[in-house]
Amino acid sequence: MIMAKNNSYIMIVFCACSVFFASDALGLEVSIDVSPTILNLGSSGTPITCTITLPPEYDDYDDIESVTLEGISPYSINATGNGFVCKFDRLTFEILLEPYAPGEVTLTLIGILVGTLGDDVNIEGTDTIFVKFSDVVVTSSAGENGSIVPAGETTVTYGSDLAFTATPDTGYQVDTWSVDGIAVQTGGAAFTLTDIQAAHTVEVTFRLLEYVVTSSAGANGSIIPVGDTTVTYGSDLAFTATPATGYQVDTWSVDGIPVQTGGAAFTLTNIQAAHTVEVTFRLLEYVVTATAGANGSISPVGDTTVTYGSDLAFTATPATGYQVDT
Repeated sequence: MIMAKNNSYIMIVFCACSVFFASDALGLEVSIDVSPTILNLGSSGTPITCTITLPPEYDDYDDIESVTLEGISPYSINATGNGFVCKFDRLTFEILLEPYAPGEVTLTLIGILVGTLGDDVNIEGTDTIFVKFSDVVVTSSAGENGSIVPAGETTVTYGSDLAFTATPDTGYQVDTWSVDGIAVQTGGAAFTLTDIQAAHTVEVTFRLLEYVVTSSAGANGSIIPVGDTTVTYGSDLAFTATPATGYQVDTWSVDGIPVQTGGAAFTLTNIQAAHTVEVTFRLLEYVVTATAGANGSISPVGDTTVTYGSDLAFTATPATGYQVDT
């Protein structure tokens, strides 16, 4: 039977034990001392030890069997001058006592004394210990190009949660959250470590922001790269335009706004957002220069600009008494 006292109320919990007395009579009251007197749940430590002290008149009882502490059997029993020392698995007791923390818990031991001079004797004893949750240290850190809050060592109580916030530097985003060196979350400015029952390390890393630049070419030419290209924050992206035969680059536009006239090459620099890049083409242009010799005229005269593959008609008008020669 566990008796747990926690501030303003008392809990009594009956445990099924593996020991049954030969009769219903109460056993011999013996003194027991359970150690540690303060049990920190979730921390590594010494085993649970119960020291049994017998009255002087029972010195001839040199063995004990079927002993349990709250139904849990010891893994070792050693005789002392006037009693016995029993050791119990710590984790088993922590699981049993966790529902009663924090608070005082009274533990009951029962067993059977075996002696050389008398009949077997049932024994019973109680002791009170304090059960509490241990403190757990969580160590957090941030990789380059960002920060984490809280940072460093944070002490929390056993079973509690701890929330973290990551703040990337300009141009960066959260990459990965890791616990004890194992990746547990991709991205996200927030992460919560839940139900903490042991010391942990938490690390967050950062990577450059990424943007998609979408490029296209108008009719009568092509662009490289074409379509969607993923780039990182602050990087540059170079484009090359190739006109079809008889064409030349007309205009480069970014997000629909003209930014460069002509030129087979264009570079989008210091990219900090998603963009569209478009290049258009127009026909090549040539200048045809026309002149007329003496005694006549030509139309059109002088420089005339024409496009690739087009035609240009001329008319010659001789002076009176003249004809077109060549």
